[in-house]
Amino acid sequence: MSQAQRRNYIFLFISILLIMFPACAGLNKRLASPTVHIADVKVKEIKALEASFNVQLRVLNPNDISIIAKGVNFDLEINNNHLATGVSNTVTEIPAFGTAVISIDVFSSALDVVRNIIALHDQKTLKYKIKGRLRLGGVPYYIPFESEGDFDMKGLIESNSIL
Repeated sequence: MSQAQRRNYIFLFISILLIMFPACAGLNKRLASPTVHIADVKVKEIKALEASFNVQLRVLNPNDISIIAKGVNFDLEINNNHLATGVSNTVTEIPAFGTAVISIDVFSSALDVVRNIIALHDQKTLKYKIKGRLRLGGVPYYIPFESEGDFDMKGLIESNSIL
């Protein structure tokens, strides 16, 4: 290999590094955790040993770039009792400084459902807590989220939804 060819390869290598450096620096930018709230919960099916629900999560993106959520997993607690676990591989784009709703099927054991129904007896408010992670598309990165809130039991009983 001649001196000129070696110089050209070195120049090409350095050029590629300089082009890639700013792109790699962007990957280290920390994304703020999204705000996630329960938008709706509906009972899908109740069997002898399992219950399934459809939970719609409202995801608010506080970042100045859109987020492509490749998947989500979370646990749902009602009044500090575990109710259900859900996962979804639905790809959803959450725009910069915007919101999106992600619909997720969640599953619960019949024991957890019964335990929560007993705990709700004579309650005026229902307290929920969700904790999970959004899986980003394109990069192997998860954004954790955690949220809690209260619902008035009177309004829940009058509507078709659980929440």
